[in-house]
Amino acid sequence: MGAGIIQREVKRLKWTIPSQRPHESTDLLRRIDAYLTAAGVDAAHLTLRDLYALDQVHAFGYSATMAHLAGIELTADMHVVDVGSGLGGAARVLAAESGCRVTGVDVNAAMVEAASVLTHRVHLEHRVAFVAANAMELPISDGTVDHVWCHYVTMNIEDKKQFAREAARVLKPGGHLSVVEVVAGPNAPPTYPLPWALRESESFLAGPRVLRDAIVAAGLVIVVEQGDLPRPPWPPGPRVVQRLDVVIGDWETREHNMITARRQRQVTDQFLLACKPDRSRQRRPARL
Repeated sequence: MGAGIIQREVKRLKWTIPSQRPHESTDLLRRIDAYLTAAGVDAAHLTLRDLYALDQVHAFGYSATMAHLAGIELTADMHVVDVGSGLGGAARVLAAESGCRVTGVDVNAAMVEAASVLTHRVHLEHRVAFVAANAMELPISDGTVDHVWCHYVTMNIEDKKQFAREAARVLKPGGHLSVVEVVAGPNAPPTYPLPWALRESESFLAGPRVLRDAIVAAGLVIVVEQGDLPRPPWPPGPRVVQRLDVVIGDWETREHNMITARRQRQVTDQFLLACKPDRSRQRRPARL
């Protein structure tokens, strides 16, 4: 299904997206293009792998995206919403690996614009589209989505119950929500800055039960729950070194603090897979 149809499924936005600095998206693309040029890559003619070093904006990068994908089932006839899509790295991988359609949603308009440009450069614009919006009010019609994907995002979301309610609202009966997130460990709190926040007042890191309980309260059924996730192995093929310093300021300090927080069990990762019950398939009493 084409990008135009994907975009028509997205309702008119009725809220204000936080303003960006003038030319912020241009600055971001300029830094990305400079990195690619220095790496000997033609920025105008890219492959997905050319972007893996910087477009998977979460810990462990492409390997974590593939580990998350291995824990769910996507098919070519599905419509997936990627909440907190960033530069669109995961959305492009999902579309390329499964053939599904993906709508990426992110509150950062500069990221959304850059994600759209990069998606066009790798010729996936017919299957992947992006919109600047808030996860608290997804611009998606009720019951139209097969899968809601969320990877390293809810640490930035204060109202996790509303996040879960929105995911449940847009899912079709029988659809799934999958979440890989950082949660507070037994020795929390960690030291900031961290990859998702410069200071603790900007972070909504919570214990592992908080998001789980929010998902259940939204009417979804937990089908897989895994805590203390190990570092995912790199998939077959040449290893790619992450260069998130290209897109995130003060990355060296953030990364150092994150490594320390993991080692000291101040934070850990969890995976949740939940299903929206399909009431129409519930067994009906047999007629006498």
